[in-house]
Amino acid sequence: MTGFGAINRDVIVTRTISVILDARTNDHPHIRHRRGPPRCSGATMSTLPNIPPDISHLTVPLLVGSLLNYWLYGVLTVQVYIYHLSFPNDKRRFKALVYVVFVLETLQVCLSAADVYYWFGVGYGNMIHLTSTYLSPFDTPLLGSMISFIVQLFFCYRIRTLNPTRSIWWWTILITCVSITQLYGGVAGSVRGHLNRDFDKAHVHIEDANLWLIGNAVADVMIAATMTVLFLRARRQENRFTNDIVMRLVRLVMETNSLTAGMATIAVILFLALPNRNYFICPTLVIGKLYSNTILVTFNNRVFIARAVHGGHEISAFEAGSPPTLNQPQSITINVSQASYTESLKLKSLDGTEKEETNFGHRESAHVASRSAGFSGEAV
Repeated sequence: MTGFGAINRDVIVTRTISVILDARTNDHPHIRHRRGPPRCSGATMSTLPNIPPDISHLTVPLLVGSLLNYWLYGVLTVQVYIYHLSFPNDKRRFKALVYVVFVLETLQVCLSAADVYYWFGVGYGNMIHLTSTYLSPFDTPLLGSMISFIVQLFFCYRIRTLNPTRSIWWWTILITCVSITQLYGGVAGSVRGHLNRDFDKAHVHIEDANLWLIGNAVADVMIAATMTVLFLRARRQENRFTNDIVMRLVRLVMETNSLTAGMATIAVILFLALPNRNYFICPTLVIGKLYSNTILVTFNNRVFIARAVHGGHEISAFEAGSPPTLNQPQSITINVSQASYTESLKLKSLDGTEKEETNFGHRESAHVASRSAGFSGEAV
């Protein structure tokens, strides 16, 4: 028994020494390097899905859309700055419109930056983060539909100003109803996207996205067609100067509204044609910025109309918005459907002095508004 007990003690001591040596060798950096990294537990591996080989199909739309969103915000900031310098005497409601849109876009950019930080910063390489909607339901469908609704209502106001007849009144109501429909789709899609919290479930309720995006496209096409017809009616006058400026307005309306309608159409096509991909996210991220830049281009276009009125004289944005210069047009109007609307054009003289208002030779013809036609610029 004594010999058997001694053997057992030797075995126990030997096993203890081997366990200690194994622990020390496992802690040694060279041994760890040779044996590879420590294995994760089964629970950890189950909570972190493997990165798929086609991960670019998920990350590229998010990244490209976010970068375009930031770039368009920079363009919008410059546009707001030009507006602030050029037209300090605009009506308060127009100023409020511009600055409210800019505040909403600033909020949208902040939320979008938080999304990018969540997807590509703290969530780098984590598929759970990449497939999560996080704050994007608020900064894309919610704010995007709100901004497009505001801009579309503004264009309805311009249409009513250009032609306040009963037929146009009903037409603007129809455009407003379409715009309310797209707003409802954007808000509903935002709520459901926040509740689902996963891009893979974005195609569960496609009716919300269809209402939002298709509603935007339809409203923009209706606005562009209506304003183009009204401007072309005003062009039926034997005045080359007026016709040239009217055609500039027609091109501006067609280009801006076609851009927003085209982007919404592209988003719908990608959403419906590729249900297993997230390509539709890229165009939807920039829709709001396109609308906000559209309304600022419409306001700031008066600077270029003033340049045309000057017969090619270069007028910078910093020279606009002050008392008028001698021999400078003060009132140009458009006649649309037997109605005439007069609006003021106030610019600053190159030497900074104030001059008295003078008549302009084209006033007797149907006039083109300094406001890109369709809204008054008198201060209130």
